Amino acid sequence: MKLGALFQSGVPESARDLDITGLTADSRRVKPGFLFAALKGVAAHGRDYLAQAKANGAVAVLSGGDLNADAGIPEIIDANPREAFALAASEFYPRRPHTLVAVTGTNGKSSTVDFLRQIWTHTGKRAASLGTLGAIGPNGVIDLGHTTPDPVAIHETLQNLADGGVNHAAMEVSSHGLEQERAAGLAFDAGAFTNLTQDHLDYHQTMDAYRAAKMRLWDLVKRPGVAVINADSPEADNFEHGARDSGGHIAAALTVVTAGWRAGPEGLKIVEIQPRPNAQTLTLRWSGKEYDVELPLIGEFQ
Repeated sequence: MKLGALFQSGVPESARDLDITGLTADSRRVKPGFLFAALKGVAAHGRDYLAQAKANGAVAVLSGGDLNADAGIPEIIDANPREAFALAASEFYPRRPHTLVAVTGTNGKSSTVDFLRQIWTHTGKRAASLGTLGAIGPNGVIDLGHTTPDPVAIHETLQNLADGGVNHAAMEVSSHGLEQERAAGLAFDAGAFTNLTQDHLDYHQTMDAYRAAKMRLWDLVKRPGVAVINADSPEADNFEHGARDSGGHIAAALTVVTAGWRAGPEGLKIVEIQPRPNAQTLTLRWSGKEYDVELPLIGEFQ
């Protein structure tokens, strides 16, 4: 792919027709013809590994303008290099399942995306889930390494799933992944929030910053789109407000669907739970009608 096709701006005119064979932010994974993203990390800066990337065959480098020296190869400078890198990955790997949804929250992400994959599969759809458990699809499991992997892994995996016939995919999106723009370039049909409890404060420092990172999910959901919110979370009102506000543009607000004991009339409300030895019977209300559902899992949290 041509370098000029990967970025909206910042590409030197003389390098626009340069052929790029791959892209990575890990100098150890660079192969001949690759673009290397010299990103600033928590403990190190990618610029310190530029020499290794070039030795391995890098032909271009993406930076935030902070290499502190002449790169010696074409340099693309962007004020937000992480986002630019993710958007480039989405251009390099443009195909993905037709229906794509995301789940964020401190707890419950892995279970939720896996249950959704099973539900879709049960209804005859070719489905996959991506997250802590890896990418699970009709053809097996792929280890992804992180809850929300790097942008190249995300987009490459989604393209491979789509090429394998998967048309529905659910993925976990962590606060780190949102903060670091790893999911940029994706447009979700729906997003879901499970809960927010004290975690990852070594990275986010405060609960306000942690909440703000999670809230960024709504920016990645298509308009019109759906925001599914756990009504029983103490943070439900904050996340519902964030989904409905959408920057103050009423026309761009998401449709909110609440779920749980406190779900509103537009949501999926738990009316009653009857525990069984190895399961539980749920009485649920949806669109004014009640349904009894056998859930083969124990524990009200399920």
